[in-house]
Amino acid sequence: TIESVAENLGDSIVAPVLAFAARGLPGAAVYRVVNTADAMFGYRDDREWLGKSAARADDVLNVVPSRVAAAALAAAALALEGPARARAAVAAARRDHGALASPNAGWPIGAMAGALGCRLDKPGHYVVGRDWPAPTARDVRRAAGTAGLAAALVAGTVSVTAC
Repeated sequence: TIESVAENLGDSIVAPVLAFAARGLPGAAVYRVVNTADAMFGYRDDREWLGKSAARADDVLNVVPSRVAAAALAAAALALEGPARARAAVAAARRDHGALASPNAGWPIGAMAGALGCRLDKPGHYVVGRDWPAPTARDVRRAAGTAGLAAALVAGTVSVTAC
């Protein structure tokens, strides 16, 4: 749940907001079409031929938003948890982002692990924040609050800079 909240902050909130800020409604729509096509067809099975281009386009379109999401999570951690958690968010994002197969998902997932001080893992695939304990139900609630504040910070920043 926590990993999904972190990754979706980048994919479903930060990226469309940035696409809208850069290219208006058409930019946001194009981003959502590419991201949805990747989610629908980006699998390694008989649909791979259809999803490969969507997956590559999604990777390119999320380079900046995934890192902005990580920075926003660190800023939210600073506000909610204090400077130590913010530093941990930045450090974990930098250290562990490459543990995931995705070139972008590890940035916000790593930042969230550091912001919460918990280990996030997909058994057999990756571990982020390996030195921290496993998350608890309380951490799920903290993740939702941290992501919510991070989303508000991004939206507020984009709104202020657009004026």
